[in-house]
Amino acid sequence: MILLFYNIQDPLDPQVNGFGFYRSIVDGAIPLLIERVPIGGRSTSTPSVAFALTHPWEAVDAGMNELVPVWTNPTQWGVNDNVSASVRIGATTAAQIRFTIDTTGVGGNLYIIQVRQSSGSDDAASASYFERTLTINLGTTASALDPAKNTATLIQAAVTVLAAGITATLVGAGTGSWDQTTIDESNYAFTGGQDPSVPQPCTSSNVWEVDPILHISSEHTYRVTQPWEHDFVEELTGADFTQTHITWAFASDFEDDELGAEVEYDNDPPVGNHLVATFQEHIFAAGAPDNPHYLHFSKRFLPEAFPTANFVEIGTANDPIQALVPIAGLLGVFTRDTKYRVSGNAQTGFTHYEAISRRGTRATKSVTPSDRGIIFVANDGVYTTNLIGPDTKLSGKIESLFTGDTVGDETPINQEAMDQVAATYYKNKYYFMYPSGDSEVPDHMAIYGFDTEEWAVYDIGGGSLLYEPDTDAMILGGDDGFISIMEAGTTDDGAAIEAEFRTKDFQGGSYNATNLFIYVKVDCEVANGTELTVTFYVDDELRHTVVIPYTAGRSNQLYGLPEGTYGTRWRVSGSFSDEHGATKLYGVAAVFIPLGSS
Repeated sequence: MILLFYNIQDPLDPQVNGFGFYRSIVDGAIPLLIERVPIGGRSTSTPSVAFALTHPWEAVDAGMNELVPVWTNPTQWGVNDNVSASVRIGATTAAQIRFTIDTTGVGGNLYIIQVRQSSGSDDAASASYFERTLTINLGTTASALDPAKNTATLIQAAVTVLAAGITATLVGAGTGSWDQTTIDESNYAFTGGQDPSVPQPCTSSNVWEVDPILHISSEHTYRVTQPWEHDFVEELTGADFTQTHITWAFASDFEDDELGAEVEYDNDPPVGNHLVATFQEHIFAAGAPDNPHYLHFSKRFLPEAFPTANFVEIGTANDPIQALVPIAGLLGVFTRDTKYRVSGNAQTGFTHYEAISRRGTRATKSVTPSDRGIIFVANDGVYTTNLIGPDTKLSGKIESLFTGDTVGDETPINQEAMDQVAATYYKNKYYFMYPSGDSEVPDHMAIYGFDTEEWAVYDIGGGSLLYEPDTDAMILGGDDGFISIMEAGTTDDGAAIEAEFRTKDFQGGSYNATNLFIYVKVDCEVANGTELTVTFYVDDELRHTVVIPYTAGRSNQLYGLPEGTYGTRWRVSGSFSDEHGATKLYGVAAVFIPLGSS
């Protein structure tokens, strides 16, 4: 690629001796220098400048990495001369007549013929040759112009004679003839002079269009637009030239190694989005205030580049996007009222489909991916979804939290602050914090265990929950600015953790049948230095207590019950000692014989 800077103006300052070309830097205060090029000169004084360009397309022929003059309008030189705006021919000896003829010999050399009035008051016509210039002096008289001495015929005759006499000099070695310039005699047919008060106007764009004798510009100066005109008039008049201005062109094919790859023009930054997810090597973002239903996506492998055309319009602005969660080759997009799955790639584009269960969420921070599917908190409960099949409800046993009923000591969720709910998935459990009663910030935590399919509720609050896979830690962000590591160690901030368990009521052989309970079976692993206490209830009456010490591994034993342990239903509860350590309980069972009438 050729880099071309065109119409660079010469500053006309003798202290300026070159041009510097710089690379601008985004957000940078100091530009970086690419190339410094010295200013050359006019072609007559600087022969090393090989090109004089008159059109931009000619610049491609210039040498690379050099500055060359561009001789185009309005580049001009002004030549001051003492020729007035009108020609005066008459008795005065101060009158001047001058014109030039530009011609070329067959040898290719440029020659100049100057015709001018003799300086004497009564000189005869004469001619001379010096350094490629033929000079013809017209004869004059002290009185009126003598037509016999000063007609154009005499001028032509003088040119013919001189040309014939110096043929060898003009051509050089050889016998070729000289191509003479024909003069229009009508311009020089004088019959006694011309009125000096009448100016002879000149309208021209090139110097050869000006008759130096009769026509000069109204600015009392010759105006030249090409470099060869400059040389011509300078040698003709001997006058000093004043350059109006000159323009330059800089042509270069150098490579800027610091630039790197060409910058693309559509790498726009994302605007106003606060929801972000990664999917198919793209960054997906949503939540812009102006278009809350737009799903924007970056270029592949370019997370900072968001072309303005890269977006998917999902639903309407009345149902803004609330959460973005990738799972199993799909991107889940949750709105307040429903949810969608997004699929596709950079080549085929991205498409969205609404899920079969039209259930959305207002709890943005509750939407969590897991191996159980995407878990989220809706207005009517906690659900899992795979974005294709129906939603699965998890919150049946804590239904009162969502219906507004107070059961036991548990007050329901404040639906007005549902957007404050935060959740995470950790070790096969779903944790979510919610604001209860009139609270506007989460003050309770509900935990669902997928192994037991049971819920537990605690008086723990905070602003956010996060599971860090790389550190295997669950982090709680508090509203006080502190963070805590949850589910770590075997103590509660250094204090022993009290633990208690209780099963539900189990029936015997049938609802009304009486059973004879013989054994209770406890599947457990009791840590060293602690013990497990198990209590057995029949029809809400405590019937037996078993204390199990250190088991040195997993134990699954039967413990006999007292004689006469009759009833219809049973349950087990238990507690760990303060230093329970890593004690584990895997399950309990009762061995009984159904009794019937005979």
